[in-house]
Amino acid sequence: MLKEKKMIHYKVKNKEGIQFPFYLIEGKEEGPTICITAGIHGCEYATIIASIRLYKNLDPKEVNGKIKIIPIVNLPAFKNKIMFTCPIDNKNLNGLLPGSKNGSYSEQLVFKLCDEFIKGSDYYLDLHGGDLVEKVIPFVYVHQSGNEVINQKSKELAENYGTKNILFTTLDDDVYPDRGFTYSYAAENGIPAIQTEQGGVGQVEEKDVLDHMNGLLNVLKLIGCLEGTFTQKNKINYFNQYGYICSKHEGIFYPQCEIGDQINEGDELGIIEDYLGNNIEIVKSPYKGKVAMFNTSPAIKREGVLFGIVFDQIQ
Repeated sequence: MLKEKKMIHYKVKNKEGIQFPFYLIEGKEEGPTICITAGIHGCEYATIIASIRLYKNLDPKEVNGKIKIIPIVNLPAFKNKIMFTCPIDNKNLNGLLPGSKNGSYSEQLVFKLCDEFIKGSDYYLDLHGGDLVEKVIPFVYVHQSGNEVINQKSKELAENYGTKNILFTTLDDDVYPDRGFTYSYAAENGIPAIQTEQGGVGQVEEKDVLDHMNGLLNVLKLIGCLEGTFTQKNKINYFNQYGYICSKHEGIFYPQCEIGDQINEGDELGIIEDYLGNNIEIVKSPYKGKVAMFNTSPAIKREGVLFGIVFDQIQ
């Protein structure tokens, strides 16, 4: 049995060294190996707190197999309160996998993540939750690979995480390709995986932390790392598409809908004014679906993301 935590350090030539916290629990009995990450985006705080709390609460005497946890992958973003990207090279880690051994800082970081932590795992969970200016509904991403066995196992992880919304994605989708994302990389390499979404707007809400904790414990029971019966799933909505709605102008954004709203194609979702208070854009939806994410900040750049819509619901 083993329970340890330490800082991982890697030297990067002519760049700031890579480091992040790593927690490991090895149980008394043999069992599966699961890798859990959070903080790919450094300001998604509820997931970071949930992964740390999970480690603190687990007793290796009650664990089968091995649990690997990296609670803050993107430590530069966390320390500097930078949303979406790593401030060292301004790249979004989610989209860069498998990275590059000799690439930029972020490319080397995700290379290490893939090569030394995700690989060799039987399951992989990547926890997300809306960044500093994002509200999200709770949902889980599931990658659709060419391996139906892995697809089904990933779907089971998602269904037992406790979410009411599941989104299926593919590498080369015309609207929302998931190539280079953590969960798609794992699934394409034979590891059942999901990416979870709950939390946001730079807050640590206890409900979000507890829901992530409940989901993590459910999955650990489902795969056999923990004993016990996992909570039965809710009625779930399944979606096959996810699309962003972006601004055509910079200015001041006023949303006119709520997170989780059902919308139709052509519905007015918000307006953008210029800095003199003149209405310069009415934001309309090109999709019929559900508002899964919206930008809570009034400050909007040209081509800035305003909304994320899940659609093409599976009946």
